[in-house]
Amino acid sequence: MFQEESSRSLRALIENEDIPGILREIDILCSEEEWKKLQDLSRFCREAAERGRSTWSTAVYTEYRTALEAPAEYAVTVLTPGAGKWSFGPFSEVIAQSHSWESLADYLPGAHIAASVAQERVLRGENLADDVRTAPEIFELPLFLAPQEEEQFLPRYHAEGIDIPDLPLIVPEENVTKLLHTKKQTKRIVLPRIERAWRDIAEVWVTESNGICVSATVQNTDIQQALAHITSEVQIAPISPSQVISRLTWLASSGGAHGHRRGGANGRFMAWWSISEIGGLEWPPQADFLQKANRLSWYCWVPFPQPHGWCFGLGVEHPDEKWATALLVTDTATETPPLSPVSS
Repeated sequence: MFQEESSRSLRALIENEDIPGILREIDILCSEEEWKKLQDLSRFCREAAERGRSTWSTAVYTEYRTALEAPAEYAVTVLTPGAGKWSFGPFSEVIAQSHSWESLADYLPGAHIAASVAQERVLRGENLADDVRTAPEIFELPLFLAPQEEEQFLPRYHAEGIDIPDLPLIVPEENVTKLLHTKKQTKRIVLPRIERAWRDIAEVWVTESNGICVSATVQNTDIQQALAHITSEVQIAPISPSQVISRLTWLASSGGAHGHRRGGANGRFMAWWSISEIGGLEWPPQADFLQKANRLSWYCWVPFPQPHGWCFGLGVEHPDEKWATALLVTDTATETPPLSPVSS
């Protein structure tokens, strides 16, 4: 009888489109660990949305809280293909924040979801190299963090949303060089693999948000000549491949100011794949992958003076192939504050 009354109460909130009341009920159910009722609430909201009620967003939020807070056997029920696209982030990333791989592995529905969750747990420090449940053939990446991946800029999910750490602008600060009024002395060239890598790494910022992606490649191993085709004044510093990986992972995981977040698993894949494309390295990655990446010279840079909003600059010199390339991706939030403005 109590369960029937509770169900009627939930349905009344939904039929009346009482969004504040539904949100309060979600908080109560989570605090009381009533996970089955939380599942019912999500289902009722979706059914009502199909009838034209404005409860679709509350259904998504209910599933988000389930992924974040519920025990593994309940949390995995929200892991469907594309789950979380309209939430604060993909549910594979949300669930990996608060659940260990071992607690989730036997419940995960399908190889692609298992592979994504496994990569998210790897980013959080788990070594899953010997676990066949990770579907390693999906991402073709190491199932442990390489020494060069020790620094990660991971988001923090909570009931109210997501906090994304700022990306350090220039690292290390003492190595910053300011280049003023560099003149174009070398013509641009087109290397399809470089163009493809730059386009794909910044795709969401450009296609789903206000982002702009600009790149230039020159037949010259002087990064200044590539930068001269983009801007005249920059701050620039050399960085290591480890910093390149962490920065590219941050960029590719993000949706920019307004785009849908792709998540850490996709971000890590895009970072490794981009380095492979840029460096002409073998794929899937071999044991010496990052050592070979170290043969290139990598740079972090930003236009001077520093732009507002989101900003990502990367430069590469390839001493063997005799070219240099530079990428600039920027984004601004015209309607809502950015999730992660650039640091000063």
